[in-house]
This record gives sequence, C-alpha cells and structure tokens, in this order.
Amino acid sequence: MQKIFKYFLKVELISFSFFVVLLVFLGAKLAFASETNGIIDGNYKYAWGGNIGWLNFNCDNCNVSVIDGGLSGYAWSRQYGWINLNPTTSGVKNNGEGTLSGYAWSSNLGWINFSGVTINSSGYFLGYATIESDSSQINFNCANADSCNLADFKVKTDWK
Repeated sequence: MQKIFKYFLKVELISFSFFVVLLVFLGAKLAFASETNGIIDGNYKYAWGGNIGWLNFNCDNCNVSVIDGGLSGYAWSRQYGWINLNPTTSGVKNNGEGTLSGYAWSSNLGWINFSGVTINSSGYFLGYATIESDSSQINFNCANADSCNLADFKVKTDWK
C-alpha cells in the first residue's frame, strides 16, 4: 500500500511540475502580446511637444489602436486639434516588434514623422516623433530627456 501511495505521489508531483512549467511558459507568451488590438493606458497617455504642448493619446474620441501592422485613431492637442495616426495617404506603421515608422497628419501641423519612436517590451513608447514643418519634436516618455522629476509623462499600450 505504501508503494502505491508513493507511486501516485510521484505521478502527481510530476504532473503538477509539468502543469506549473506549462503555465509559466504560456503566461510568458501571453505577456508579450495583447490578445486584441492594443489600447493606450488611461494613466499613461500624454506625450509632450516643446512647440505644441501636451498630446493626449487616450481622450474620449481618440480611439487609438496599436496592432502589429500600425496605429490607428487620433491624438488630441488642445492647441492644434486632431492628429490622424492613419491618414489615407500614409499612416504610422509598426514592424510587429515595436519599431514605428511612417507619418501621422494634422491639418494644423502637417506631417508628423514617427520613425524615431519605438514601443518597448513593457508597452512604453520611447523616442521622438518629428513635426516636418518646423523639425520640432514630440517626446513620448520623460525618460528620453531625463526629465521625469519635472514632469512624469509617458505613453503606454497593452500591445507588447
């Protein structure tokens, strides 16, 4: 009887270990990508443009979506209005690994080049987009300029 008990205990321990390893593996896989289109985090939604002020990527009608192929929706600037992330003739592209490229459009600012922006494995946007008309930049994370002690801003998505 004791041998049978030890045998079942050993089988259960092996099964449990396999289950834990499987959960860790699947959990790690799921942590790297949103099962649906990525959205912008409500707490981390602001970028800063030195010449244009704050840009909100999660306003009531922004509807920003981040997928492997690119971004869609709008960012909002109180001073300059809507910025279209996926205009018909261009759009902000994502290479599937978080490196952005392409252009957003604002009727008041013109083309905005996203080739200097990436999304890291935690979902944070890093780098700068450039407004083509005056070469000014939009900073997506205070860590880029080591300015978080002055203004703690960043843009974050659940797409990873």
